[in-house]
Amino acid sequence: SEPYLEDTFATVRINNVHLRGIVPCTRCRMTQVDKKAGVYRDNEQPLKTLLKYRNLRGRACMGQHMAQDVESLGGTVTVGEKVYARDRKEFPAPFTEEDLR
Repeated sequence: SEPYLEDTFATVRINNVHLRGIVPCTRCRMTQVDKKAGVYRDNEQPLKTLLKYRNLRGRACMGQHMAQDVESLGGTVTVGEKVYARDRKEFPAPFTEEDLR
């Protein structure tokens, strides 16, 4: 399959849970923390690399935020379940700067 295909999923189903893609997921500075040392990396990775090819209005993006549809509230998702993409959209989905704040 193509790289970053999950960014184009408009709706997905996992077991009995239905999700809608909302906005691209901007990556925060916490991705730059060296987990063992508990400090920020001096090389600014991985954001520095992500900004080279996943730059959306000056923000590093990967994946998207999803929201559960009301009809499937109370559903259960467990590790190993299949993910079914029902609809696709172009990445990036239309959004405003306000959505990223």
